[in-house]
Amino acid sequence: MDLIRAFIAISIPAPVQNVVENIQDRFKKIRAPIRWVRPSNLHLTLKFLGNVTQEQIKGVKKCLSEAGQEVNSFTLKTSEIGGFPNLNYPKVLWLGFSDPDGQLHKLAENIEFQLQKIGFEPEKRKFTPHLTIGRIKSPKGKKIFIRLLHEEKNVSCNDICVTCFKLIKSDLKPTGPEYSVLHTFNLRKVV
Repeated sequence: MDLIRAFIAISIPAPVQNVVENIQDRFKKIRAPIRWVRPSNLHLTLKFLGNVTQEQIKGVKKCLSEAGQEVNSFTLKTSEIGGFPNLNYPKVLWLGFSDPDGQLHKLAENIEFQLQKIGFEPEKRKFTPHLTIGRIKSPKGKKIFIRLLHEEKNVSCNDICVTCFKLIKSDLKPTGPEYSVLHTFNLRKVV
């Protein structure tokens, strides 16, 4: 039985990828020990599915189609750079989003609800909309890194108009993950 490593996400447009690349470049100048996410791989994860079968994919597609029909197209705004678990001891560097209309959270909730119907476990952690832009490898040079992180905290760039979301296959390679879209799901158009 062939398994597919899959997740559900919103793609990130080129202008936002460029802003993230500029942020990464500023951190690279201080030689921060970070493994960077390639800008072309940036995405806003709605749900990580893990390893699923081809048969499960059929059910997932049906659920996601239903989840998307209940949500209007919406706009996201970039908010700030943050770190998990926190800014003083970051392991993951991320760019956050505000969800002024609440449609992103509604979409994430709909996806969780629909997928529970076919046996997927609900996410235990609170949904925090973000792009992972890098993973911190070691605390070396931590003070200068944290100072720059606080200086770069607020980020603004073009709003993201979200009209669809995607089911994505992830192939783990020695050079990093490679993503391919399995299916695209449209949101309701706002007239």
